Amino acid sequence: MVPRESGHLRIALQAPVLPLALTLLMAFAAFSVAFPQEQAGPMTLGEFLVRVATALQLPAPAGGFTPPTAATSLQGRGIVTEADPAGSLREADAVKVLAALGYRVVTETPSRTVDAARAELLIRTFIVPAAGPPATD
Repeated sequence: MVPRESGHLRIALQAPVLPLALTLLMAFAAFSVAFPQEQAGPMTLGEFLVRVATALQLPAPAGGFTPPTAATSLQGRGIVTEADPAGSLREADAVKVLAALGYRVVTETPSRTVDAARAELLIRTFIVPAAGPPATD
């Protein structure tokens, strides 16, 4: 495994995904420069869980996910968070979710707040839908 750092999150990746990972890390660095954290709005842990459950394409209840239903749905996949869903999303929360999905991720600043833009970038980069990639025609 090759450890790589992106901001304060450190991700260890297998060698076959190294070129993709380096591209993603460069994109994350460019995104961080182009959109400083102060310009992005905050995200709650509950909102993050809703976005993760949706990105994983988990079956949603009628009316869609809410923070409690997303947390319950994710618990069925082994993703458990003890923090208050109404509280700010912290790096430790994001690391815990990514670790439960099989990524080896650590943070040097676990109490640092993750803004909506960075949370969205994490979701788009690391969350693979449960159903797999869409079929091509």
